[in-house]
Amino acid sequence: SEKDIVDIFKKSMKHWKINYDTLDKNKSGAACIPWEDLNKEFVNKEIFIALGYGFSLFDINIGKKAALEGCERMRRANKIENTCDCEMILYNDEILIEIKK
Repeated sequence: SEKDIVDIFKKSMKHWKINYDTLDKNKSGAACIPWEDLNKEFVNKEIFIALGYGFSLFDINIGKKAALEGCERMRRANKIENTCDCEMILYNDEILIEIKK
């Protein structure tokens, strides 16, 4: 579910000692989501390897740009371009991600 993705994103951020919920307003989050591997076990055990985020941003467009650029950098650094795509997950507490059927 969308909520599962948000939960994995927040868990992944905490892995890097960042608490999304306490970031300043106008915050955004993106992650590289391996849709093919996304199952119950992934939700319970895994984290997203590539993440991007921003906070204190001017608006949602800059929020998206900041989060997606950070995610793409981590995606390239971890050489996982073939396993996932960076997608927006959150802007403030608004869920932007849509589940791919």
